[in-house]
Amino acid sequence: MKPENKKEDRKDRRLVEEQTGKRQVVVVIRERGGKALPFVFGKEVDAIPTIKAKVATGTVIHADEASGWNAPARLLRDAACQPLEGIQGR
Repeated sequence: MKPENKKEDRKDRRLVEEQTGKRQVVVVIRERGGKALPFVFGKEVDAIPTIKAKVATGTVIHADEASGWNAPARLLRDAACQPLEGIQGR
């Protein structure tokens, strides 16, 4: 028989002392109508060098709404180069 799920017996895995350090994130760089490149990282911010290396200069990057992407998105915006001549943003 399954034991009762009592609130006082539960672990709050959001707390630092209850985290194992094994958490990983999957980042997928997806081309519109093209291929997808999946990568695994320890944190979202660890994906920045790979994104910079794999994505062409001037490319518009869209991320999901997860709060973990706030700092990495700022880093990408700050490091972005000027768009290529003759190509306008959408």
